[in-house]
Amino acid sequence: MFDGFWSGIVGGLFGQVITQWLSRFKYRVIFLVATVSMYVGLYISGIYAKGLAFATQAMLENTFTPVGILVPMSAGVGAVFLAFIGSLNTPKKPGEDDKNSS
Repeated sequence: MFDGFWSGIVGGLFGQVITQWLSRFKYRVIFLVATVSMYVGLYISGIYAKGLAFATQAMLENTFTPVGILVPMSAGVGAVFLAFIGSLNTPKKPGEDDKNSS
């Protein structure tokens, strides 16, 4: 029942502001930041849940596996996709060129 309400609040109030902010960056930067932040978030959550030794060992074992590579990369691609879709719908300021095309 409240899903539509929260979606409207977040999308309506913050969606345009976030997409305008994201459109300042190149897609490569958005991808890199989202991917690295996924690794950092997983590491910090591992520290919080099980401790530093477990989190370090788990990151060393799982980072270079197919799942350890593809899941953070898919989060990065998802962030780039959202930035691209949002930039299509955001009104451009007069004289502003498309900085993400290169």
